[in-house]
Amino acid sequence: MAGANGSVSHHREAPTGRTVSVVATTLAIAMLAFALGLVTNALGLRAVIPRAAQSALWQEPIAAAQASPSTPSRPATVVAPTNIRIPVIKVNTTIVPLTLDGARHLEAPTSFTQVGWYAQGTAPGDTGPAVLAGHYDNTISGTVFYRLRQLKPGDLVQVRRGGRWLDFTVVASGEYSKQDFPTERVYGPTPDPQLRLITCGGTFNGTIGSYDDNIVVYAVQTAAAESAPGSP
Repeated sequence: MAGANGSVSHHREAPTGRTVSVVATTLAIAMLAFALGLVTNALGLRAVIPRAAQSALWQEPIAAAQASPSTPSRPATVVAPTNIRIPVIKVNTTIVPLTLDGARHLEAPTSFTQVGWYAQGTAPGDTGPAVLAGHYDNTISGTVFYRLRQLKPGDLVQVRRGGRWLDFTVVASGEYSKQDFPTERVYGPTPDPQLRLITCGGTFNGTIGSYDDNIVVYAVQTAAAESAPGSP
């Protein structure tokens, strides 16, 4: 029953045979819809992001970057980053490498709690822009980069690589339509080690199973500190 302010109120009744049958049928339909990624947000829940479409969170920027010669030459063996900490938004997690799929799009992290690093680009701490991407939300709540938009100039981002924590300071952020993504600003050459933290933003487009925008945070390396004994 709808309340006077549009909220939903509930009351309980003793179940009848017909009620049980209707409930069972409804649950079966709901489970099938969930499995197919067709759950709506009529109850205020975030829309389901189909697994096949999750890479769309940042696939357009990565695909556009392939035409840019901005990625510097790199040694055959690169020490990969392993962890990331962003104290102000309570991020403390591991980093996994991401590669391009057959369509030259960046694959999404398989976990909503990990951050992915574009392993064919610059490594954090090397000269150039290192790209780190994470999911914004799932069907229930915000995930690893849900609060990324809250970062402001001066905030600290730490990346662990080669046994050390590298410190980066946020200098800017922006939200861009995927149709007008600033490829050169994100992937273009830089005179020093920098980070690009990317997630999705804007309105969820149920037709394509993705968000309309990307949120990008720009950070510059400021220091490198030896890790403390026992730190990850």
